[in-house]
Amino acid sequence: NGYIGSIWNSSYIAISRCNNIISRLETASISDSKKSQYKGEAMFVRAYCYFNLVRLFGALPIVSTEFRSPNEVAAYDMSRKSVDEVYSLIVSDLTAASDLLANVSGLGKGRASAGAAKTLLGKVYLTLKQYDKAATVLKSVIDLNQYSLVSNYKSLFTNNNDELAESIFEIKYLSGSVGEGNTFGCQLVPALYGGMALFSGNQLGGGRLSPTADVVNSYEAGDLRKKASVSDSIPLAGGGVYRMLYGLKFVDFTAKDVNDMDINFTALRYADVLLMYAEVLNETGKTAEAHTYINMVRKRARLAPLSKLVKVDFAVALEKERRVEFLYE
Repeated sequence: NGYIGSIWNSSYIAISRCNNIISRLETASISDSKKSQYKGEAMFVRAYCYFNLVRLFGALPIVSTEFRSPNEVAAYDMSRKSVDEVYSLIVSDLTAASDLLANVSGLGKGRASAGAAKTLLGKVYLTLKQYDKAATVLKSVIDLNQYSLVSNYKSLFTNNNDELAESIFEIKYLSGSVGEGNTFGCQLVPALYGGMALFSGNQLGGGRLSPTADVVNSYEAGDLRKKASVSDSIPLAGGGVYRMLYGLKFVDFTAKDVNDMDINFTALRYADVLLMYAEVLNETGKTAEAHTYINMVRKRARLAPLSKLVKVDFAVALEKERRVEFLYE
């Protein structure tokens, strides 16, 4: 399967490049501070790739060294290692990265930072149900006071969403340069043959990621996120509209090419930190305190605060909140 294969191959290519950087830094003619910074960035990216891979594929070959010849590749043990071993490497990389990047600033959010490493580490601990560890590291991200929720939810996913206060780690795109733009316009917008007027030149989308009626109906009345995330009306080139559900996030509707857009993809953002922290508080018997953090996200959506939920009901409410907050993300 080409789609699945591309995830595997692109991830291991990135891992290989990280290994090359890490292994050559010791003899590089650069300052010790730059060596620490680049090592931290490479370890973050390596952990990011392994975290995506282990959740999709389970047991994996663990490659954490550089190869200088085909013979070294042939001699290496490429057998799949246990999920526990993969997670051990991920945790080790992210812990080291957060330390190495602790005093690094001003790189921009397309580069790894201590906050990004800690956020991803918190997500890893939560995935492993190590709630106490997740609580500690996620609270440390909050206490950095470097991030905040933006007031306009839609601004996270439309033109000029670069370096926003809520962004912790983002994948940057650049239109007009071959291979550097994003293709979300093609992925999220339907292919309505017969002339739709969503884009210049009446371009078609690909319709590969469409919202269901079920998810659209899961938004509470008055939730501002709904209008920013989905639409059910496609303007037609000949006039009128066609009723079909489609996604709005990360799509530049002013783009000249649906396969070449420059809206960034925010891989880690502060709302995720708040909702993950609410989850670990709930799982560790601090449900009353957890309400504070889920309500911070709900307030931005103009929804009434939740109160006095018991643990099991809070978990269900949090699941519903994540579903609408992070649709397509």
